This record gives sequence, C-alpha cells and structure tokens, in this order.
Amino acid sequence: MSYDSTEDTKKHIARVNELLCNAADNLITRGLVHDDSKLESPEKEAFDKYTPMLKSLTYRSEEYKESLKALGVALKHHYENNSHHPEHYEYWECLECGKKYTRKDVPPIGYLSKEEYRWCHCQRVEYPRYFETALHHHKTPVHKMNLFDVIEMLMDWKATGERHADGNIFRSLEINIKRFDISPQLAEILKNTCEYLDWE
Repeated sequence: MSYDSTEDTKKHIARVNELLCNAADNLITRGLVHDDSKLESPEKEAFDKYTPMLKSLTYRSEEYKESLKALGVALKHHYENNSHHPEHYEYWECLECGKKYTRKDVPPIGYLSKEEYRWCHCQRVEYPRYFETALHHHKTPVHKMNLFDVIEMLMDWKATGERHADGNIFRSLEINIKRFDISPQLAEILKNTCEYLDWE
C-alpha cells in the first residue's frame, strides 16, 4: 500500500501549534507580571526617587552606573525576584568545598587588605577570620537562563532604551553583549530578532 502522509502531517502541525500556544501563554503571563516587584517595598520608594534621574542619563554611562549604586537594596531585591535579568543567576562558589551561594543566600561582604570578599564558612574553626575561604564570583550567568528569560530580557532592554532620550536597542546590545559575556551565536540571534521586528 502507498503511504499518504497527510494525517501524520496534520497531527504534527496540530502538536506544534499546541506547543507554540503553550509558549505564547508563558510569554503572556510574563508580560502581565513583568517587574511587579517594582510596585512594592523596598523597590517602589527607590524607583520613585531615582527613575526620573536615570531617564536623563545615557544607558551604562559612568553617571548611570553611579546612580544605579544608589538603588542598592532595591536593585538587589529586584534581581533576586526577576529571572529576566542575568544578575538573577549570579552565584558565588567556594573553590574549597564546592558550595554555591545564590543572590539570596550569599554571605555578607567581609574585608581583608581593603579588598571586598565574601566568605564561605566551610573552614570556620577557632579563628574564623583566618580560616574562612573567599568565594569566587561568577558574573556571566546568561547560560543559566532559559529561552523565555532571554526573550523577556530582550524586550526589557528594548523598552528600557525607549525611556532614554538617546536610547537605541542596537547600542544597548553592543554594551550588554560585552557586559554579560554573551556568546557570538546568541549575540547574532538577538541582533537578528531586533532586525526581524524592524527595531532599527
């Protein structure tokens, strides 16, 4: 008997449609709750004060970075609660015992020779200051994100750029590709997506 692929193809089309709809539902949900944490303490009062100032500055300029420092606790809370930021996936690792600390549970900063360190307590004994081990900070966590995080991240970068008088998504991409050590392949995909959406 000759094989007719029509039914199998229709089933495949229906299944892909179902999966794409599920993905769309995920994105719609993300859109509905995006940055909700900014509407609550400790974020709201900080963003009330500093957002107008940030709007007038060039993205990632030295003045912009200095203003971000003032957000302090609010920005830390924001990154902890929003997975579309690469900073959400930052972690600190003890090279001695292998323990990993996320943003939520990383120990406070300790000081040694005027340098900032965070310490793992794996070797804490009689004299803790001398037996604690400095944690290694992993600053390039984009590979920990999922595809939905990446899509929301790109849309966030686009929308954020629109709040600045001199904002431009392609300039933002150039900065953030270096900032987060984004791989050449993913960088091209992000650029291609911006062009596909006619964001030039």
